[in-house]
This record gives sequence, C-alpha cells and structure tokens, in this order.
Amino acid sequence: MLALAALPTTQLPALGSAPDSTAIGCLIWSGLITLDRRLEPQPELARAWSWSPDGLRLTLSLAPGVRWHDGQPLTAADVKFSIETAAGRGGRALARLDGVDAPDGGTVIVRLSRSYAPLLTALTCAEVPVIPRHVYGGADAGRPVAAPVGSGPFRWERQSEARLELVRNRDYFKPGLPYLDRVAVRVIPEAAARLRALETGDVDHVAAGLLAPDALAALRINTDVRLHEGAGLPRSALLVFNTRRPPTHDRRVRHALAMGVNRQRLIEGAWLGFGSVARTPLHPMLRWAQNPSLDFTRRFAFNPTGARALLAQAGHPPRETPPRLGVRLLYPAGVSALGGAAALIRDTWASLGLETTLEAADSAAVFEQARAGGGWDTLLILSPPAADPDVVAAAVYLSASAGGAGLSGYANATTDDVLAQGTDRVARNERRKYYTHAQSLIADDLPVFPLIDLAQVDAARDALRGFQPSGTPWAAWDRIWREAEAPARR
Repeated sequence: MLALAALPTTQLPALGSAPDSTAIGCLIWSGLITLDRRLEPQPELARAWSWSPDGLRLTLSLAPGVRWHDGQPLTAADVKFSIETAAGRGGRALARLDGVDAPDGGTVIVRLSRSYAPLLTALTCAEVPVIPRHVYGGADAGRPVAAPVGSGPFRWERQSEARLELVRNRDYFKPGLPYLDRVAVRVIPEAAARLRALETGDVDHVAAGLLAPDALAALRINTDVRLHEGAGLPRSALLVFNTRRPPTHDRRVRHALAMGVNRQRLIEGAWLGFGSVARTPLHPMLRWAQNPSLDFTRRFAFNPTGARALLAQAGHPPRETPPRLGVRLLYPAGVSALGGAAALIRDTWASLGLETTLEAADSAAVFEQARAGGGWDTLLILSPPAADPDVVAAAVYLSASAGGAGLSGYANATTDDVLAQGTDRVARNERRKYYTHAQSLIADDLPVFPLIDLAQVDAARDALRGFQPSGTPWAAWDRIWREAEAPARR
C-alpha cells in the first residue's frame, strides 16, 4: 500500500507533471530510458541509442516484442506520438524538437532544430511516458479512459475517490518482473496522517517529499521502517538575491549575506540532518559537471566578522540606532523546512545588524513576485529536480533574455554564452569545461547562494525490500518485493 497526497488529475500521463501523476504514471507507463543512481541513462523501452555527429538527431532502437496492456504491439509510431504529445505541453526538454520519424516499427529518430544534450535524460516515464496512440490519439484524445492502458509493470484494475488498485502485468517485457502481484494507492492528504499510517503499518511506503524532516527524524528510531536516501532527482535549498535593486544589487552585500548564514545550523535545525552544506552551484549528484576548484564551505564559510566588514565597505556601516540595513526575505509557504530555515537565517543576520522581514506566500505568488523583480531582496526556494545541470541553470542562473527564469535579475552575457555552450555540446567531456567555467563566474557574481544539498528520502516498512537509489525511483518498482511474500520468480 502506497500513500500519496492525491490521485492524478489527468488520465493522459504526458499531460501530468504533479508528483501523483508521476508516481502512478511510472507504474503503468514505461519511459524510453531510466536513470540510475548516478543519473546515467539506462535502457528501458529503448534498448540502444546514438547521436549524430552534429547533435541534431537522436536515433533510438526499441526493445522488441513489447505489448500494451490490451495486447496490442508497441511500435515506433506510438513512441513518435508520445514524444509529440509531450512536446505539445511545452517545456525546455522538447523545445527544440524539429520532428520525429519512425522509419520502421523498431526505430525512432528525434530531430532537433538545435542540439540539446540533456534530451536523453528527459525521456523517462516521469517526463515523456510512452502512451498508446490507438487509445489516446485521434480527435477525442482528451476523453476519459475507463481503464488506462500502458506497457509498464502494473495494469489498472479499479479506482475509487481515495484509492487506486493496480495488478501485476503478466506480459511485462522484462522477464520475471514485476515481483509484486498488486499495488494499492491510498490518498492521505495530511502529512501527519501519512506518518501515522506508515508507523502503524496501514501503508507500506511514503515517497520523498511527502514527509517533513521532523517526521523522517522520528522514523529513524522506528525499527519497522527503513529510510532510503537517494530516492529521485537531486534538489538544493537556494538563497536567491535580487540583483535589480539595492542593497542586493551590490555584489559585496551578496557576499556578506552569504557569509552571514550558518549553513550547518540550517541542516541541523531546519532539515534535521538530512542534507549537506553545498560546496558548488551544482548538487554533488551532478558531480561530472562540478567545478573541483570551488569550495563554498571555505569561500563562504560562516564568518560574521568578515560579513560585517564587507557590509561596511559597501556603504552600510553600523549605526548607533540599529538596524544598519533592512532586508526582506520571501519564501513559499507550505514547502517543507523553508519556514524554519528562513527564521534561522533571520536570527543569524541579526548578528550582522540586519533587520530581516520574513514573508511567506503560496508558491505561484512567490515566483510571480520574484520574476516581477520589485519589493523583495532575498528569496529562499528549492531548486527544481534535475538530472542535468541545464535544468538548474535555466531555473536559477540563466538570464531571462537567454531563456532562463530570470528570478534574480542576473544578466551576464558571458555566463549566458558559456551555459548555452554547455547545453549545445553532446559530449560530456566538452560540456564539463563550459559548466566549470560558468560556475567560476557564478561564484564571483553570486546571484544565487546554494545553501544545502538536500537528501531525497523515501520511507518504507521494513518488510518492503529491493529499494535502490535511482534518478527515476518509480520506474524501479518492478524490482520491489515484500519479504514475507517473496515470489518464486525472484
């Protein structure tokens, strides 16, 4: 029994992006690839692939003999339809799509107008699930489907308002899998209720992000529950500076505020030990792209004395009547641990003579205000889940004029160009040098200060076995089993 906060709002998986859609989608529908614990693409429906030398064509060879849950064969025409459907909802991964060809039943060629190296990492069940054209295509493609049809490890059986049941796909294209005969999903909207259900055994699993750090800390001492780190794509807690307006338009102020954050205290107080102090602008799971010469734990170590000196150099000396400076810190309400982290930052900045005003709002309002650029100085957010540095760069470092989100207002033409080169090159060794350079520029300008590299943690009853760290965790459920009911096929 799995616990989710809600059931999917759409039965068209390529149109759903919420966590509940991803969870159910990856149990029913397969992706072309899956990501392992190092975020490396591994075969799924695509058994092999190759890039053209110019990076404009990705050729995928499909696994033979795959059938949909209704018995129809899965073909290249279905994959073409799925990619085109996913491209229709927008998004960076397929923004450069020029067309999809299916020269035969087992080959797909994805054509791009401009090379995009991270494309392959996006072809998972979470982003581009492969769906049957004969079910979801045609003029009535938006119609409800009584029993959704996929090619994944589990088949749709029934759904009620707060429960969904799936059964083993006995014709799954991976011999001997899945191990479980049945998966039930229970809707539990409240986080506290999800914790109680897991502790009592009413549910067997709660996914990363659906339990707050204090709940995970409580589960550490529960011998009936195991915590599994490395569940999903990496995320970091970020402090974004508004570079459009004073005082944070001044790089010295940004550096001072960074040095005034006790990040180890944030880990212990807000995330209760689940995470590590960030060393570079990229999460360590993206280690191939990290700049090894950077170490933010030294360069921006907690140093109130140095921070106060930098503030004075920037024209903000101590005052006889405090504060020396007022700062407004904005953050999305309801996002686990951010409220506690914001309060801790306010307290440590007080030692610098700052008066910090905290303001929480719903996520949509926060990001709308951030993009507008006025009325805030600092922003506390989580980075998007990312299998590739381009996803992080576009969200927080690339300027709006270059196609980025532009939250900080940061606009450095050199940084934009270097990041674009890192995205356009297909060979990883070439990409690395561009991302290394970009991180050096970002470290100097510091439009965004990475605070904590978070640990993504699943919680499951001890009897549920087979969990492995993975960049596509729901795609690995074909290899999960219950210890007391281990099937002979294992």
